[in-house]
Amino acid sequence: MSLAEREAEIRRFRSEPLVPALLASSRVGGEGLTLTEANHVIFINEWWNPSANSQARDRVVRIGQRRGVRVYRFRCRGTIEEAPARILAKKTHAVVSIIDRLADNTASQDPNVRQLLKELEVDLPSSLM
Repeated sequence: MSLAEREAEIRRFRSEPLVPALLASSRVGGEGLTLTEANHVIFINEWWNPSANSQARDRVVRIGQRRGVRVYRFRCRGTIEEAPARILAKKTHAVVSIIDRLADNTASQDPNVRQLLKELEVDLPSSLM
């Protein structure tokens, strides 16, 4: 779809109450959209990069969002989709582990890092609280 068509569809979604959903790929949904009018994010086919998926989700969970947001992830059991899901879980765990290690090493010394970790909802070790 062209940029003009995309913008027209987004305007329709935002302004017409009879348009209940806006479908977008994670890639498109993660690039420059702010959709605080939405309150559901449904992943049917996630990207291999967990940051890209988070970016797509964050288009709805933005400043100005007044409603709770629900995130759904659909996968077909017993299919190849399960392998990327496991890989995404491992990658996400690795990122959190790295952030935790950074927190262990620097949070007690740098209040900016401590605040960033708090905003990212990363649990700081109790020894650093």
